Amino acid sequence: MLVQQRKEREAAERERQLAEQRRYEEQRRRKRDANRWRCFRELAQDWHELAAVRDFLMALRSMDTTSAAEIDGHSIEDWIAWAEEWLQRADPTVNGVDGVFTQIANVTD
Repeated sequence: MLVQQRKEREAAERERQLAEQRRYEEQRRRKRDANRWRCFRELAQDWHELAAVRDFLMALRSMDTTSAAEIDGHSIEDWIAWAEEWLQRADPTVNGVDGVFTQIANVTD
């Protein structure tokens, strides 16, 4: 009878540990999912803000740039190229849809 009680306690303990492990894994999964959603929203916000920057740069490009003025040792064309390079680097969609979701998939809990 003592052997049977011990086996039952051990089985109950194993079941408790398994249930705890499942709760822990579910908590991690929910946290990772929430973090991925936050990342997705941040990428969308970045993309939205970059759209305004692109519009601003297009407006600057459309203005008269015949001036030969140098600003901090750089021509207007250099400054426009500098801004375009930054836009390219900051664009979360630069690597396409695959790149966006790869970035999101790399988010952990």
